[in-house]
Amino acid sequence: MINEEDNVTTFSRDPQTGKAVMIDPKTGKPYPAGKVTDALAKRTAAAKARADELALKIKSNAYMNISLGSDIAQPFTTPSGKGILKITVQSSAMPAEDKYEVLDQSGKIKLGLNPDGGELMSKVMSRIKSRMLPRKEERPMIAFEVELPFTWAPGTLTIGTGGGDIIGFGGGEDYTADKLNGGISIMGIGFR
Repeated sequence: MINEEDNVTTFSRDPQTGKAVMIDPKTGKPYPAGKVTDALAKRTAAAKARADELALKIKSNAYMNISLGSDIAQPFTTPSGKGILKITVQSSAMPAEDKYEVLDQSGKIKLGLNPDGGELMSKVMSRIKSRMLPRKEERPMIAFEVELPFTWAPGTLTIGTGGGDIIGFGGGEDYTADKLNGGISIMGIGFR
């Protein structure tokens, strides 16, 4: 439902096609195909503005400098380079999980990861989800993307550019990644 001042636009199913149609609250008849109401346009614009605000907040505050333990194999297929961690944050209405891709610097090609690299980036994404992404009920009604640049060299991985008021991904900026109980664990200041 969309609140249009005192009127309420409802959605119904067309009995012939089975498709969802919007009902004009003033006439009680379906809106013509393709017509978008002012209220829907305003709601969409507000959701887009909120998504842009959240994406900017995450990108401007994200920073994580990880020292890789000697027990972690080279995470990427090249010894050093730059890439983009592209995160798709699902809307409040979507039951789907947030997704991520590890891309090269162009943002178009998937970056080559070794097994430890896949697990390491999965752990980084888990920390981002738990520390930086808003809860489902605080998200806009549309999905949005955040692209975090990262660099790596032997023994280090740095994600984001930081500089904002949220320090790191929860509790600090400097972390270590080591193998623990057969898997990779990321630890740092404020680790929980």
